[in-house]
Amino acid sequence: MVEATFEQEGDVGVLAITTHFDTEHEIRCTKESGEAFRVGGTAISEVMCFEGLLLETPSPDQSHATFRAFKTSQSHFEGKGKLSSECWANDADRHCYITEHYGLDMEGRDAGWFISRRPIVDCRNLFVNVDVLDGGGNVMKRYRVSTFTGDYRVLEGMQ
Repeated sequence: MVEATFEQEGDVGVLAITTHFDTEHEIRCTKESGEAFRVGGTAISEVMCFEGLLLETPSPDQSHATFRAFKTSQSHFEGKGKLSSECWANDADRHCYITEHYGLDMEGRDAGWFISRRPIVDCRNLFVNVDVLDGGGNVMKRYRVSTFTGDYRVLEGMQ
């Protein structure tokens, strides 16, 4: 389960997040005086999830793998997806879960696939966001953090 906390001292804040896979990350956020922090998130209404099989045993330094996902007992598709941070060394167990996944630069792009050993609870919650607002409530900067990987990106000039 994703957990996030935010602590602020002056113009510096620290977002601490625990991802779907229990990895912990801290992101340092800054603002100018007269600006404010706002913590929120990005979610979508529906995410496709399938049970599947890895078609190869990933090496420890591998970040993507090929899978076969089963839509029904009679229908499947194959593709490539990003691997979760879970241990993938067990060659005997190739069962996995395939979840629709959006990258940090999701605007105008199609979703990809994320591969995990266990189903992802609340997978529709994609990002934790820390917005930096000017005095009029306009978003000047956004710290966007993936609930899947803990990776983050700073988006500026969002007016």
